[in-house]
Amino acid sequence: TMALECLLLNLVRLESIGAQYDLADAWSSVVAGSIQVLTKALIPKLTRFSWQTVVYTFVYNATKDYHLAFLNGSCKTCLGYDRPLVFLVALLGVDITYYWYHRFSHTNVVLWAGHSVHHSSEHFNLSTALRQSTFQGLVGDIPQTWLPAIGLSPSILLAHKATNTLYQYWVHTCLVRQLPWWLEYVLSTPSHHRVHHDRRVHKNFGGILIIWDRMFGSFQSEIEPTDPKLRDKEEACIFGIRTSLTTFRESVLQVKIWHQIVKNVERAPSLYAKLLSMIVGPGFYTVTKNRPIQAPGKGLARLRLRMTSQMKEQVGFLYMLFQSLISIVTGALSLLLGNLLWKVLVFVIVILGFYSQSKIFDGSHSAFTFERYRCFSSVFLCMLAIGSGNVELIGGKAAHTVLQFLCAWYALSLAFLEIKGSRILEAEFRVKK
Repeated sequence: TMALECLLLNLVRLESIGAQYDLADAWSSVVAGSIQVLTKALIPKLTRFSWQTVVYTFVYNATKDYHLAFLNGSCKTCLGYDRPLVFLVALLGVDITYYWYHRFSHTNVVLWAGHSVHHSSEHFNLSTALRQSTFQGLVGDIPQTWLPAIGLSPSILLAHKATNTLYQYWVHTCLVRQLPWWLEYVLSTPSHHRVHHDRRVHKNFGGILIIWDRMFGSFQSEIEPTDPKLRDKEEACIFGIRTSLTTFRESVLQVKIWHQIVKNVERAPSLYAKLLSMIVGPGFYTVTKNRPIQAPGKGLARLRLRMTSQMKEQVGFLYMLFQSLISIVTGALSLLLGNLLWKVLVFVIVILGFYSQSKIFDGSHSAFTFERYRCFSSVFLCMLAIGSGNVELIGGKAAHTVLQFLCAWYALSLAFLEIKGSRILEAEFRVKK
């Protein structure tokens, strides 16, 4: 779908710089989302605890005497289509919960520290939808706990949560400008979500429905009808966060706002100020204020500081492309194959890969050295697991075969780096104004 969007952007000749794809930016979005998925899958295996399965089920069973009567009984479909009232409660319940959780993620600085990862790109396309934080992946299931308490089946709740998330994928695009007014009035649309990603306003928090924003005073339309759609090939909205990123490593580490919180608390002159520094997020004072979106003039245009990075040699670009694909595919396989030992091993290898790739995109002087050590470490870890000779130790033959492939791949990568030298990993990192 991202490749299709990229093609359509060129076919319709949408001269929107913010809508265009930048390789390094898209890479960082995919990496952030991949790390969230891997972490969310690994933590329950390590702790033997999952909020979705353990807590939802416990709450549902513990509150059976208080369930709403019309929610009792089973459904034939995963979303509850065969029982309209159940479907409606699930749809509205999940969406209004998401609205308030999303809103608090902008008004509370601790939640913002996690959610800001999603907003950190200064581009707005389908790859941005994948830019998710590890922190939010771990705590995002908590707010919906009240729904099993009133009688909504955990299985139906999880199906609607997944549907809500999938719906939000398509609204991250500049290709779709305005839908018919009656859809714009009810649904969250790309126009509404572009406003949400404008760093100046913090509005439009609905997942599927925009009616919550209209009801609770946080709605803002994209642009006045009399204003032009684009100025100087730029969207009216200024995407990103107020403190623009200066490194691609942030997509892997995701610590920028946490570091800022600590610094703000340290600098606060009083206990009251310190408490505010730990509570008040960037949207705290703007959520309900009327702040019309206006295309920025030359003065505000300086806020657009887009990071970009390009490999200086084509062979370096191909090396990065294949290493990134191997890391992503290996991460996906870790969700399907092997036991806990295999999953931890692959997680370490994948994270090392992503971090090394981020250093290369940053143009770091130590990137080549780190990549060599990364390949060597990956070979060592794979050989350590394979060398035991016990296929079942890592969860079966398929997992063992993947480790053999990874061992060979990183051994060849190491040899390739030794032959070609550091020049192939040189990248030109810059900030475009």
